[in-house]
Amino acid sequence: MKIKSSLIIGLERLLSPLGIRVVSIAKNRVRGIDLLLDIDCLLNHKSSPVIFDVGANNGDVAQEFLEAFPSARLVAFEPFTGCYESLKTLFANQTNIRVENIALGEVPSTGKINLYSGNNMNSLLEMESSPVEAFKGTFTKLGAQVGTAPVKIETIDNFCRQNGFEHVDLLKIDTQGFDLNVLKGASLTLKNHSITVILIEINFIPMYKGQASFLEIHAYLDSFGYRLVGLYNHSRHDGYTAWCDACYVAESGVKIDSLKRD
Repeated sequence: MKIKSSLIIGLERLLSPLGIRVVSIAKNRVRGIDLLLDIDCLLNHKSSPVIFDVGANNGDVAQEFLEAFPSARLVAFEPFTGCYESLKTLFANQTNIRVENIALGEVPSTGKINLYSGNNMNSLLEMESSPVEAFKGTFTKLGAQVGTAPVKIETIDNFCRQNGFEHVDLLKIDTQGFDLNVLKGASLTLKNHSITVILIEINFIPMYKGQASFLEIHAYLDSFGYRLVGLYNHSRHDGYTAWCDACYVAESGVKIDSLKRD
């Protein structure tokens, strides 16, 4: 246990009425507060990490990764043609970015993607009716289905083997309920701990038919020796966590000194 300094206590008293909390952030420690700083630490400050952005959508998260890791080799996977074309335009002049118009899943196949009025809701799964009722205002705008489109589905294991990726430093998955299917298609890569850090969106509200629960995803990653680092970017509804981002790291890749308890 550490005793707070008088300076920290003074700052907390001054800023608390404004709704501001004082926290300590260090670049060489995993603190569970700043996601990108924690990822940088888990990757041992690697200057040119290999990043897979699965479900890249409009590229917002990819751009955040590139701001944190300007020399990264990033592969953006986006099955919706509209977003894929936008990503190609966005990253047209960046030779370290590769954009793939495919979905990732458990087995190589073809399927269909369900398209919604808000393209960040697009999924290979159909939407449940319950979240539409729970988030009436939001889903009236974003959750109306506008059609479907055929997609090619590949696995991470196959893609890595066919394209010469022996190691992925960061795997980000945001596939609207299809996330466990993506992980199951990476079983060999996970077994070999050829992925260091995994960042995956977790839905605690059943938004899509057949989506995996947090416990199922956690159990699957745990079976391959991946440890939960923290939960970030919480979105809340009616006082409960609706969804957040879970960060995992391969047990063999953990820097013990970076995970010291305060």
